[in-house]
Amino acid sequence: MKLHTKNESAITRWLSSTSSFNFSVYCIVAAFSTYFCMYAFRKPFTAATYEGMKLWGLDYKIVLLIAQVLGYMISKFIGIRVVSSMPPEKRALSIILMIAAGELALLLFGFLPYPFGWIFLFMNGLPLGMIWGLVFSFIEGRRLTEALASGLCASFILSSGVVKATGKWLMLDFHVSEAWMPFTTGMVYFLPLLVSVWLLSKIPPPTEGEVKNRSLREPMTSRDRRKLLADYGVLLILMIIVYCFLTGYRDFRDNFAADMWITLGFANSSRILALTEIPVAFGVLIVLGTLFKIRDNRRAVLINHIMIAFGILLLWASALLVKNKVIGPVFWSILTGTGVYLAYVPFNGMLFDRIVAMLRYKSNAGFLIYIGDSLGYLSSIVVLLVKSFFAENISAYRFMVDLGMYTGLIPFVMILFSGASFFYVGLKKPITGISTKQVGLPEKD
Repeated sequence: MKLHTKNESAITRWLSSTSSFNFSVYCIVAAFSTYFCMYAFRKPFTAATYEGMKLWGLDYKIVLLIAQVLGYMISKFIGIRVVSSMPPEKRALSIILMIAAGELALLLFGFLPYPFGWIFLFMNGLPLGMIWGLVFSFIEGRRLTEALASGLCASFILSSGVVKATGKWLMLDFHVSEAWMPFTTGMVYFLPLLVSVWLLSKIPPPTEGEVKNRSLREPMTSRDRRKLLADYGVLLILMIIVYCFLTGYRDFRDNFAADMWITLGFANSSRILALTEIPVAFGVLIVLGTLFKIRDNRRAVLINHIMIAFGILLLWASALLVKNKVIGPVFWSILTGTGVYLAYVPFNGMLFDRIVAMLRYKSNAGFLIYIGDSLGYLSSIVVLLVKSFFAENISAYRFMVDLGMYTGLIPFVMILFSGASFFYVGLKKPITGISTKQVGLPEKD
């Protein structure tokens, strides 16, 4: 299986021969900017409050969120097959077409607003749910995957606040309506998106040395998927339950950040949405980005579990501290963001990349990511329904504090058990392994 061809572009050839530092910077910029721009087509509508609007007895914003998350969740189920079996040469075009479809849905959202907007946000979520796996496919299975993935993951930590700030800015300074603000925000980022995807498409495949250490990543057949689940499904279920807790909390925090800051007296500030996420993004990036130095895949899987456990504890402790007025809301927002993303980010590639490398099955991280995501976003819908029917009169701020305090310790125990189990499984696996001479890979490492 020959991965390099004579038709490679000059950029691809340069990336194949340049230093690790140059390669890493290029990949981080390309992946970060691609996913950063995607968020401009998914999250800006949450910067609006849709105050006073109701539909089916629910706040209109809740209806919109449920509709988009439902579409996003269905996209994740579809992505289990589509992303895991996508040929490398089709990834870049697929990213552009899916995001363009999401923007078309936002155009219709502008033309046919309340009460029909939920239909188009459902349509918006359907294609966008597969973008993460396609972008991550360009950087998985490499010696520097943790560093590259940290840069990519920083995009959804930072971009959510920035694109919502962009949407808020368009409404406050240019008087764009709540109905047209999501489409307008997407158009602001469309050209940067095209450039970013083009840069992403020039990244060369993993080298022979990377394949030896991290295993070859190939499109999976249905038989490959069934075999992996049959052998390790029980352990994966434990991890996915933890991920469901984290996704439900992280998504609610992300979707209701604007409402929370209005409650806390920042109604006329668009900067607060971005400024509180910047230290979170860089803190998580620095901590998790150093994991690439661990060459033993088994040990890396264990350390990823420990990082997740620490993040869960930080999430719980910050909620307890703000509840007892030991810290203020701004510091709480930074602490809880650091905790939830320190626990959440490894599930979005780093942990699964190392598990694939350790198990050495014919598989890829995208398959495992999309199993987790498909069920994780179901938990996001559950949290929204709980807020709507059982905590309607509680502010988003208070709900987030209570949710962090009362759900923190259950996933903590489960992730420790998962980490110990995978470490035991890893004892039976070789640290390095497969021969790559037969696959025609280059020898540069």
